[in-house]
Amino acid sequence: MPEDFVEYNSDQDRRIVRAVRGYEQLTGSNAQVKPRSNAYLPPVRLICMEDREYDSRTTQRCPVFILDEARTVYTVEQVGSALAGYLALIVNGSRYLVECRRETIVLPIPGLRVTVFPGLWEFDFGERTDPNISVEVESITEDEDTSLCELFDDEDSVIFSGAVIVRQEMWVSVEDRDSLDDLLVEYTSVRDCIPYQTSSVPAGAIGIGHWMWDAGYIAGAWQCRTFSQANGYVQADDPVALEAV
Repeated sequence: MPEDFVEYNSDQDRRIVRAVRGYEQLTGSNAQVKPRSNAYLPPVRLICMEDREYDSRTTQRCPVFILDEARTVYTVEQVGSALAGYLALIVNGSRYLVECRRETIVLPIPGLRVTVFPGLWEFDFGERTDPNISVEVESITEDEDTSLCELFDDEDSVIFSGAVIVRQEMWVSVEDRDSLDDLLVEYTSVRDCIPYQTSSVPAGAIGIGHWMWDAGYIAGAWQCRTFSQANGYVQADDPVALEAV
């Protein structure tokens, strides 16, 4: 009987290539060839921790934010130049006076993780659906301003003069208590994809990272807020940087 011939097509070729790559990844059979991972990772949000000039040849390490609809997350974004002074932060109905340049914020609220990024405060309440969860910001009162000025003999006023934007987010940073970076969050290496509209982007610029396999995460554009701190951050051990009222 004549033998039956089976047609060989490009789809079969792709299946064979995928099978070989998968075998190499499992067994490491060819030490001279670096197997390529076909795993697709979802987009992430990124934030610059320092000023950066465009350079597609090098990577930068940025904190990672992932989409998580199950978590209750608020952010407070600062807008303005040479920002300084105190503002009133109201979390779940409790009022706190906070210096806007604070580098860390610790609130006596169980289950709340607060992370201070350049120009952006993140409040992660975890997987909670309590309708009483809230984050608000308002100006300090004249009496509060007077009380704080008494602590600083050379200050006429410590009222925050910038603007703030409060949002509820689905993007949330990934906590990493073993991180060796400045913040206890997960970082990833990012490579620029296209030149910036400006010559550089500042700390606090936000972008979206897309996974490109061997290239890792690439960022196509950065959103740059009008934001700068006067004289840098206030150290965490400042005794009057955070005061509950």
